[in-house]
Amino acid sequence: MNSTKFLFLFLFFLLSNSLFSQIKIKEIELDSIFEDSLYLNISESRPIIPLVKNWEVFNPESPETKTTVNIPSNFSNIEELTFNKKVRINSSDLLKHDLKIFFNGINYASEVLFNDVSLYKHFGGEIPFEVMIPNDIIKLNEENLITVKVFHNLSSDETIPVKQRFLFPANRGGILKESFIQFIPKFHINNPKFKNSVNVEKSSAVVEVKFDLINSRSKKSNPITNLRADLKITEINGNFTQTTTVNLNQNIKSAEISSQLNGIKLWDISNPVNYKAEIIIRNDSTIFDSYSSLLSFYQLKKDEDKFLLNNFLFSFKGTTYFVNDKENFNLVSLEQLREDLQKIKSLGFNSVRFSKAITNNYLLKLCSEIGLFAFVELPINSIPDEIISSSAFIERSEGIANKYIEQISQFPSVAALGIGSSFLYKSEAQKSFIKKIANQLNQSSNLYLYASFKNYDLFEVNEIDLIGVELFDADLSSFNQFVKDNPTLKNKIFISEATYPAYNGSTNGYLNNYSFEAQAKYFEEIIQLSEDNDLLGFFINSMFDYHGDFASLSTGYNDENLYQIGIVREDRIVNTIASQVIASKLTDSERVTIPLGSKSDDSPMMYIIIGVVLSLIMALLFNSKRKFREDATRALLRPYNFYADIRDHRILSGLHATILMLILSAAMSLFLSSLLFYFKDSKFIEQILLSFGSENLISLYGYLAWNPIEGLIYLFVISVILVLLTSAVIKLASFFIKTKVFYSSIFFMVIWSSLPLAILLPLILVLYRILAAEVINLYILIFIGIYFLWLFQRLIKGIYVIFDVNRVAVYFYAFVFMFLIFGSFVFFYQLNYSTFYYIKNSLMQFGII
Repeated sequence: MNSTKFLFLFLFFLLSNSLFSQIKIKEIELDSIFEDSLYLNISESRPIIPLVKNWEVFNPESPETKTTVNIPSNFSNIEELTFNKKVRINSSDLLKHDLKIFFNGINYASEVLFNDVSLYKHFGGEIPFEVMIPNDIIKLNEENLITVKVFHNLSSDETIPVKQRFLFPANRGGILKESFIQFIPKFHINNPKFKNSVNVEKSSAVVEVKFDLINSRSKKSNPITNLRADLKITEINGNFTQTTTVNLNQNIKSAEISSQLNGIKLWDISNPVNYKAEIIIRNDSTIFDSYSSLLSFYQLKKDEDKFLLNNFLFSFKGTTYFVNDKENFNLVSLEQLREDLQKIKSLGFNSVRFSKAITNNYLLKLCSEIGLFAFVELPINSIPDEIISSSAFIERSEGIANKYIEQISQFPSVAALGIGSSFLYKSEAQKSFIKKIANQLNQSSNLYLYASFKNYDLFEVNEIDLIGVELFDADLSSFNQFVKDNPTLKNKIFISEATYPAYNGSTNGYLNNYSFEAQAKYFEEIIQLSEDNDLLGFFINSMFDYHGDFASLSTGYNDENLYQIGIVREDRIVNTIASQVIASKLTDSERVTIPLGSKSDDSPMMYIIIGVVLSLIMALLFNSKRKFREDATRALLRPYNFYADIRDHRILSGLHATILMLILSAAMSLFLSSLLFYFKDSKFIEQILLSFGSENLISLYGYLAWNPIEGLIYLFVISVILVLLTSAVIKLASFFIKTKVFYSSIFFMVIWSSLPLAILLPLILVLYRILAAEVINLYILIFIGIYFLWLFQRLIKGIYVIFDVNRVAVYFYAFVFMFLIFGSFVFFYQLNYSTFYYIKNSLMQFGII
């Protein structure tokens, strides 16, 4: 990354959003989705008008600037866009039909208008919704205007997901999935609910369906005679067909049909047989309406401490998957989705966890076809107690959960529904939230419920069926011992995500941390641990590398915000050593040997070289210049007298002061760069920076930490600027006293007060190596903190000496000034981003409080 990137980040952090005024819109082709009649429930009685081509898009603040796009499309660098499309409705279309408009995914919030009449306001991200269009606002035989106002402004406490998102896939606003108008018969099926019970031994099943019948036909219409309802079950790609018929009364409002099926084929991971269930409302001469749904017949039940699939022992062996593309972010083609899931299946996985996002319906359909169980969940992650316990957040979560249940209930591949992730078992507020949402979901769904926790301990939440444990480069021996010590928890525990970054790429062996080889070794041990302890299952995080909105430290910083944690790289080529190891373990094929290698040293030699050079320059200056040596000795040992000499304009060398400023600035930049480089992949630092909700802040930190050479240069420049800026601030303060103080005097005082930094040079040049040894780190950090307090005390002493005022007053005003600066900072970030709630939650996650 060149210097332009750093300057861009630095200026952007200072100038906020003013640099990004250009709207970016991406789009992909999705025409083939309308050929899938079962997925979209298209039939002769329910034709559709695809709403794909030629949407007019504009910023509502400048409506004169318009562009034309196709959907699905997403946008960035703006919080609101308006989509307009004109559609023609013929009068003949409304004789036997009403109109309903479908949106299968809009992010985040939206308002739908038809001919400028508001139909619906949607909140809750990509959950599908549908809206009936009143006949009295439809213009017949002419163009009608569909308007969709899309809002995308994630909040720290008012949206799900929230703004602060750890390793979430990129979240872009837009109309992200298929949209269409469907013609609904005036006499039609509404709200069908399918339920089936399977007898594995007899290869039989009972299918029950309950549905409402809506009749909006004119009262002058002819009465319907011999009304019947058929339930037709057909094996997809097979020969089985069975139809059950019941007679209906014309005035009936609801109905139910039960069908006994014998000789069915059971759905299984290795043989995913699916069926189509179709409800047909008809009489002797006319089909009034039909409605189709996907069915799969299997029995997945939890028996004490294990799962049984069709009476065979079963454990979940899965990976996480994120809908993500390098160029289009959360827009991915249907072909790519299918290929991705097929690659997951090819490695031997039997399950997929769709975490941190509302799941794409098409993925759930693909899971049924390919033979994968789906774990889906609410995109709730790392929410502070103060927010998660609020009635507004709970109510919002309950609303989204209810809609989510309606969405996923039609897909038989869904095995479990998650309430969220990165919960804390020590937090009563978070456990209370889980219980409330679980109690609600248990009333409306028979799915297994789970919650994923950041850490583990002896605890239980009775309202959920499964407890997920997240292991991010964790000590597996400790977790293994925990499981062995608490065998009663085995009936609930599964590894919900095992993460190991591989940002160091290919090396000579797994002794090199965060290499491809080390990642393969870690995943191999995860699988072995799960098998040895008979856990309910595991999910490796994730199948592919993916991009996010925030730069990441813990997964390897890069300017593309690529999270390098996947089994396979983002190019989707399945040839990594991790994929080979996993495939060999899950398919019982030939064992793959992972090379041991030798551990390499990542310590930058330039730290030592620059530190030695600075030390030599300082020693040369001290020993060759008597005046400098005397000034340095007095400044260090008798600072009061030295500052008094500055105040009284005793002769000081401006050249010496300037050289000293450059040396001390270089020493400070070397010190800061060493610290940043040591903490470059710190999960804790990443979580703290995320708490501020600023993409630019964490990018700036990541750039400085992961690019030590460039970081040294820019930190040096910043250090010099801070010396000049500090001098200027103190000069402004001098206007409030009677004594006239020259800028040069202040400048000399600021420089010489920092002289003790030169004494630290021997420590600074080996600081990274000392920290990397991880033996006395706590003591080193405490010592550094005390040392910098001493530097601050020397600066304050210099101010009250050259100002010739009472020291108490200077200390008082210095603390008032810092309090105002810090208080303004706190107020702004807490008010806008709930920052300190998130910092507190991060401290709890890492066991600090």
